[in-house]
Amino acid sequence: MAKRDLALAEEKLTFKLQVNQDPDLNSPYSKNEIEADQLSVDRLKNSLAKAISERDMLVKYDHPRKQRKLALALEDAQVNDKRASLEAEKEIRKAEATEKAKKETLETRRTTLKELEEQAAKLVVKAEKSGLVVYDTGRGRRGGTDVVVMVGEKINPNQRLMMIPDMSSLQVSTKVYEALVDQVKPGVPVVIRLDAKQRMALKGHIDKVAPLPDSQNRWLNPGVKIYNVTVAFDDSTDGLKPGMTANVEMMLARLENVLSVPVACVFTEQEKTYCYRRSWGKAERVAVKVGRMSDTRVQIAEGLKEGDEVLLGAPADHVRKSSEKDGQGRKGKSQPAASGNGF
Repeated sequence: MAKRDLALAEEKLTFKLQVNQDPDLNSPYSKNEIEADQLSVDRLKNSLAKAISERDMLVKYDHPRKQRKLALALEDAQVNDKRASLEAEKEIRKAEATEKAKKETLETRRTTLKELEEQAAKLVVKAEKSGLVVYDTGRGRRGGTDVVVMVGEKINPNQRLMMIPDMSSLQVSTKVYEALVDQVKPGVPVVIRLDAKQRMALKGHIDKVAPLPDSQNRWLNPGVKIYNVTVAFDDSTDGLKPGMTANVEMMLARLENVLSVPVACVFTEQEKTYCYRRSWGKAERVAVKVGRMSDTRVQIAEGLKEGDEVLLGAPADHVRKSSEKDGQGRKGKSQPAASGNGF
C-alpha cells in the first residue's frame, strides 16, 4: 500500500514537471503545487522507509523474543499441569479418607440416635386437657435471669416449664414511662394493633397499672422508671395466640373544637413558644401558649385564631439573624417544639 501510494505520487509529480517543461503549455502548474507534490513524495518515502525498518525490527528481534516468551510459558504451563495433577491425586486420597471416616461417624450417630429415640419415647408428657401449650419463660422466684426452656438446660425441682393459657381471657402486657403514669388509669380506652395482623385494629381498655416501677428495668437503667400496664380486650380475640407482638395506642384525652397546628409550626426560644403567621405577604412571629400535643399536632391555647395561616418552618431571614445572635452569645437558635403523647 505504501509503495503504491509512493509510485502514484512520483508519477503525479513527474507528469506535472513534464507539462511545465512544454513551452506551448505555458507552465500551467505553479511552483507551490510542484513543491507540495515534492513534499508529499518525500513524506511517502520516509513513511515507506520507516515501515520497512519496523518490519525488519519485528522479524529480527520482536518475533524471536515472542517465540522465546511463548516457549517459556509453555514450559510453565506443563509444570503447573503436572503440579495440579499431583495436587488433585492428593485431594482425592484425602477426600476418600474423609468419606470413610464420616461414614463411620454416621453409622455411630445412627446407632446413638436410635437409642435416644427409644429413650425419648419414654419421656412423652401428656397434658390433663387439650389446649395451646406455651413455655414458661418468666423470672425465677428470687429475681434471677429469665428461665430458658430448651434441650440441655438445667431445671430445678418444682420448676414450671410449660402451661396451657386460658384463651378466653387474653391480655396485652405493655409499659409506660413515669411521666405518663398519672394519665394512664384503669378504664382508659385503647386501640391494639398486632404485627402479625397489621390490618386488624382491636378495641380494648386498661385493666390495671402496676403500683411500683418494673424492677427489671430498674436494674438495667436506674435513671428511668417504667410501670407495667395490663390491657384487656373489648373485641373478640379469635385467631390470636399468646406471645404475639402488639402495639397499644392509649386514648389519654379527646379534644374537640380546639385550635391546633402541625408540630413543625411551633418553635421554642429561651423557654418561650411561638409560631410564624403570614400577614399581608410577610412572616410575623407570634408568641403562643400550647396545650396538649400528639406526634403530629399541637393544641394552641392562646396567640392564634382560626383561619390564621402559619408557616411550617422559620423564614430564611429569621434563621440567619438567629444564627448571628447565637454566634454573639446573646440568644439561642430557634428549634421546633418537641412533640408529646396523648393528643
